[in-house]
Amino acid sequence: MDKRIKITIRLLVATVVIETSLALVFRIESVVDLRAGETSLVNWLALPGLAALVLVAISLLRARRDLLSLRRQVDTSEQRMAALEATSAEWLWHADPDLVVTYSSPAVADVLGYSSAEVVGHSFLDLLEPDDATTAREVVRKSRASGTGWTNMELRWRHRDGRVVVLQGSGVPMFDDLARVVGFRGTLRPTESQQTSHREHDATRRRIDDLAAGGRLRIALQPIIDLASGRWVTAEALARFPDGRGPDTWFREAREAGRGTMLEAYSIHRALEDALPRLAPDIGISLNASPAMILDPRLRRMLEQEQVPLERITVEITEHAAVTEYDDIKAALLPLRERGMRLAVDDIGAGYASFSHVLRLRPDIIKLDRSLIEAIDEDAAKRAIVTAMMLVALEIDATVTAEGVETAGELAAVMSLGVDHGQGYHLARPDTGPATWASWRQRTWLPGSSASTQRV
Repeated sequence: MDKRIKITIRLLVATVVIETSLALVFRIESVVDLRAGETSLVNWLALPGLAALVLVAISLLRARRDLLSLRRQVDTSEQRMAALEATSAEWLWHADPDLVVTYSSPAVADVLGYSSAEVVGHSFLDLLEPDDATTAREVVRKSRASGTGWTNMELRWRHRDGRVVVLQGSGVPMFDDLARVVGFRGTLRPTESQQTSHREHDATRRRIDDLAAGGRLRIALQPIIDLASGRWVTAEALARFPDGRGPDTWFREAREAGRGTMLEAYSIHRALEDALPRLAPDIGISLNASPAMILDPRLRRMLEQEQVPLERITVEITEHAAVTEYDDIKAALLPLRERGMRLAVDDIGAGYASFSHVLRLRPDIIKLDRSLIEAIDEDAAKRAIVTAMMLVALEIDATVTAEGVETAGELAAVMSLGVDHGQGYHLARPDTGPATWASWRQRTWLPGSSASTQRV
């Protein structure tokens, strides 16, 4: 039983004994009426009560001493906890059985960028990467079943600025008087590798800031050809960086450093400012954007500028992973699509998620991934899949673009299947030169076809 409860019970018992003893003494005095021996008899009858009063007084003094001692212990414990909270670099936390945070030390600001008040009342699972949230649920399930905790478990968390951080933590279950698990408590801290990554992220952020300030990012265009007419209809805008590293590396590092949408926004800005004005009025431009970028207000502000012809703009959603904000994405794109902008879903065939994008977003353009196009002229199964995607496109009133066309055989195969547009090295490589862009208007795109003599 809790020590404070024991002391309280002792005080109550002592109080009852005192009141009973006093009542007994006064009752005796009122009923005894012996003229000669009144004083001695009353004194004799009062002796047990007086003895009880002495014992109770002693008990009260002991109880008071114990209570003061306990209070000093509590005060000392609270002072130590306050000092620990204020000085510990580790994030101290408590959570209920469903991992909703009930207490958070101030160190969460250094670890994840949130204040304690912002974290309390929210689930840990909302702060974890989806795969690691699944891992956390399983660890908690086992902990509740076994009554044991966990040590040095590493999970990926989402920092407030958008980057992913790896934290190492330990935890134990908390029990009630009936030995039931009523929650968990523990600590979280950055791993040594995460501390190194933090320095790397700082360097990445400086590189991106310098890139934007210096205007050194360049835009490469790759033409997309109408396979029925042989016309050049649009071009995909691709970012090229001054250090020669590929865009996949730059954008991955930017996301990890919390600068992903910033770099995307800057790339889109350069495409609209530097590339689009150099293209003929009948040539469109396709811009890559992640779901986070589509939901970022900067995209809409850039596309709603008066000088941007939305009927020439295609936005390609580039996310390969599962997306949970479909309704928000559709709502963000609706005003732009109503004014002529088109939506494309990129890399169909690279993963299940891309098919979900088609079903949920109903794009204007379906872009088939290189993995489906490679050697399609020799693979009947791939041709069957592309045929199925053509039927899907027909149902949702979309067109289909084959990406990564690199051989004459692949081009002939996709044309025979009725694919609407083609893009790839066999047709043209991405190029950063405006002079090359201009020469594309004079190029014969489909040698040997009936449309080969048509030009744009």
